[in-house]
Amino acid sequence: AVQGGVFSWWSNSSSQRNNTTINSSTSDTDLYWGAAAGYAVSEPVTVQLQYTRYNLSGSKANSVMLGFSYMF
Repeated sequence: AVQGGVFSWWSNSSSQRNNTTINSSTSDTDLYWGAAAGYAVSEPVTVQLQYTRYNLSGSKANSVMLGFSYMF
């Protein structure tokens, strides 16, 4: 399966050096895309693999997921 869409995110950070503290906050809405596949090992067991790419404002993040499901 192919997936894609938009997601909203936010980030808060704080940095301190000596007696100075700098606080930063940002948020945005960006695009993501990915693909997923599953394989039925046996009738009740399926293994899944999923890859997702997030295009954050000026940066990129990747996610890989390996999972399994058991139907009873």
